[in-house]
Amino acid sequence: LKQPNIEEGYHNGLYASAQLHSLAYVPGDSIPITIVTSRRHTNKKKRIEEDQPAEVNSILLELCEKVELVQSRAVSITRVVASTLYKANSKGHKYSMIKTRNGGGAEYQVALPLPVDLTPSINYSKVVRVSYTLRIKIKSSQCTLMGTLFNSAVDMELPLKIGTLGYGIRASQDLQVYYVDTESSPRFLRSLEYEESLPLYESSRLPTYQQDTSFIAWF
Repeated sequence: LKQPNIEEGYHNGLYASAQLHSLAYVPGDSIPITIVTSRRHTNKKKRIEEDQPAEVNSILLELCEKVELVQSRAVSITRVVASTLYKANSKGHKYSMIKTRNGGGAEYQVALPLPVDLTPSINYSKVVRVSYTLRIKIKSSQCTLMGTLFNSAVDMELPLKIGTLGYGIRASQDLQVYYVDTESSPRFLRSLEYEESLPLYESSRLPTYQQDTSFIAWF
């Protein structure tokens, strides 16, 4: 995306935003996500609200796969197919200071690796549909001067598409799309075993191929 997709959330004084540069990926990709968190305080002298960086306790990234039947939407299965947990006290997951419109925020660079065996998104089948949702769960705690502990949790969800070809890869010109069942649509043909194989014979003696002239000509 030329303009990154930004999802925002708020809970109990915690402002959080998630920035993604794409909403479509292929199996085996890694989804880079920029998380910015802040808490808003009132500046009595300037009479304005200012943002201050807010350190988080954890950031949980989950990719959820939903499989549902087209004829019966009530029959569906949702499961987590990929997840990554970032904790503030772990190495390499510290935040950096950035400027926001109302002050400053804490920026976290996180990523969610995708499995290589993911099923692509399916929205054209007459039988089943497969869709994906990215869940982001941000938790943070803050202590006040009175000793009160505030726990905040911001949850965000973004729909994603899983494809089969990456950006810049062109499909074959001979590739045809079949959205409607017609006479030219591909059909499943059951293969016939032993159609062109030699005749069966007993393991104790060799076969007498002279009995079948077609096999003599085949050799």
